[in-house]
Amino acid sequence: WLLKSYAPCGVDSQGRSIFWIKGGGGVQIEEEKASMLAGVMYFMAIHGDNVSLHDGVSFIIDVRSQTKVGNEKRLQSAYQAFPLRPQRILIFGAGAVKRVFINGLITVASFFTKQKILDRIRFASVEEVLAEVPNA
Repeated sequence: WLLKSYAPCGVDSQGRSIFWIKGGGGVQIEEEKASMLAGVMYFMAIHGDNVSLHDGVSFIIDVRSQTKVGNEKRLQSAYQAFPLRPQRILIFGAGAVKRVFINGLITVASFFTKQKILDRIRFASVEEVLAEVPNA
């Protein structure tokens, strides 16, 4: 249950590990500490090979409906401290309204972030994401 927020799925077509965050239920307040520990262990495992360590990872985010718990800001600030080096960021499960919101956030982030990072972000369908995962 500690890794319920993550989908271990191997490497992408370039040989980089895939860091997949699943959508769905939030982390309960009493599970925060254990969830963060699991997140750190998952992060270390994802970056445990030479290709991913040197070339980065593919980052897949499932933004389908999520249950609000009230601790999202605190957990998000902790997750943002991970030194993640995504070479691609695929976002799936976003409807039209959520895409507009995410694009707004990306526009704001463009003032503080290098363009090469923003160029790595794209919306994808579930089929496109699954095509990146071998043996899915």
